[in-house]
Amino acid sequence: MKKLILMLTLLTGLSAAAFAKDRDKSPEKRAAHITKMLKKKLKLSADQTVQVNSIMLTQAIKMDSLKNNLSPNDKRLNKLSRRSIMLNTDDNLNYVLNAEQKKAYESWKAEHKEKMQARKNPNEKTEG
Repeated sequence: MKKLILMLTLLTGLSAAAFAKDRDKSPEKRAAHITKMLKKKLKLSADQTVQVNSIMLTQAIKMDSLKNNLSPNDKRLNKLSRRSIMLNTDDNLNYVLNAEQKKAYESWKAEHKEKMQARKNPNEKTEG
């Protein structure tokens, strides 16, 4: 019985360590993941996929830089900086996407925002 408990504890610890490792993905991996998702959702061409990956990589690098240089006393500045990076990314994507893809992208962003809000505030119930 003690061996079983020890094995379960060890497996739990290893899975927690593996999960923590996945959360700290490199900017390249994060950009590739988002690009892959957008390629599927927006039906991107090969050329668009390359351009979107470049845009997302730039965003991920800027976000990492911001994360590493956060001002601990100025949350407002940090929020404005993140927002600026996101708006710049959206502007760049608007040059790459066609009208139909832009609509699908806006829809995806709205869904993503809802999911993030639900994750941030799990006790709040949504109407519907």
